[in-house]
Amino acid sequence: SDVSLEPIVADSFARKMAEAEENAFVNGLGHASEQPQGFLTAVAGVPTHALAGAGAIVMNDILDLIYVPAPQYRRNGTFVMHSQIELALRQLLDVPTGRYLWEPSIQVGKPNLLMGYPVVACDSMQTFTGANQRVVAFGDFRTAYRILDRAGMTIQRLTELFATAGLVGFLARDRKSVV
Repeated sequence: SDVSLEPIVADSFARKMAEAEENAFVNGLGHASEQPQGFLTAVAGVPTHALAGAGAIVMNDILDLIYVPAPQYRRNGTFVMHSQIELALRQLLDVPTGRYLWEPSIQVGKPNLLMGYPVVACDSMQTFTGANQRVVAFGDFRTAYRILDRAGMTIQRLTELFATAGLVGFLARDRKSVV
């Protein structure tokens, strides 16, 4: 190839690993499954809102969720939700005035604030799929949930193995994963 493939392979691998890690940090089953313990699956996990019925979410539920964590986990709290839940919240109207109840920031560099707290869209969270789905999490994730990455990613170029076929192989490793 006329182009150095190593940076392209490394970028593709890093993106795929980031998606897998995000899902594991949210829904991971713990060390027995060789995954992190996800904040939705932890016994004493991050407080979440469970839908009473499919597609039913109201602002009072979000307000209630703010007061579930202990004060030290509420102070720097952040909402985490699937982008479809974020859309549903943005579409809630104040019936008498016809105005939206939540209008996220349109300023560059300013986070969307819901009831004064930042909102992060995470499509690894659950969405409107049925009753009792945990669709919104709230808390200070930096204090309550620690992510420690002990080993970095490596890319090894395998030229000798594929030389007779005129090919180059790449071996990418991230902790225990090999691709």
